[in-house]
Amino acid sequence: MDFFYRMIGKKCVSVLVVIAICSGMVYAGRAEAASKPAKPSFSIVKRTKTTAKIKIKKKGKVTGYQIKIKSSKKGKYSTTPTMNRTFTFKKLKSNKVYYVKVRAYRTVRSRGTYRIKYSKYSKVLKIGKYKKPAPTPTPTVSPSPEPTLPPDESPLPEEGDDDLNSPSPIPDSND
Repeated sequence: MDFFYRMIGKKCVSVLVVIAICSGMVYAGRAEAASKPAKPSFSIVKRTKTTAKIKIKKKGKVTGYQIKIKSSKKGKYSTTPTMNRTFTFKKLKSNKVYYVKVRAYRTVRSRGTYRIKYSKYSKVLKIGKYKKPAPTPTPTVSPSPEPTLPPDESPLPEEGDDDLNSPSPIPDSND
């Protein structure tokens, strides 16, 4: 199409469009607009004293994610772009609460230029203060009492013990 357009000139543009539509030569990729990515959701995986790790759930085809974090309810967000679905915030303070939101983006080529389509922001999640884990009690080894058998069961004889009720293999020589 571009070859004929350049060769014939600008006067015949409408004629070429009609010919292209009738002959089925329309390129569908240019006609349809790329949709926005789906609104992402994420969860906080781990919180340590100075770090917090989040994991973003995959929803559709995206190029990357934009993560925003702030340290107070009325503060300003700082932005961090990432291509991965897991991200670790570092250098956090243990006694502060942080607020995080995420949005997905897709890079689309349109008319020779690249454009970025953003999704809506996810709901804001709160990264709470660091709580020291409760110490797990170590199990103490206490001497266990001897196991007692019920009165109807008797212990099995050991190899060195002679059982009085069993017949002896050696006959008496006093007969």
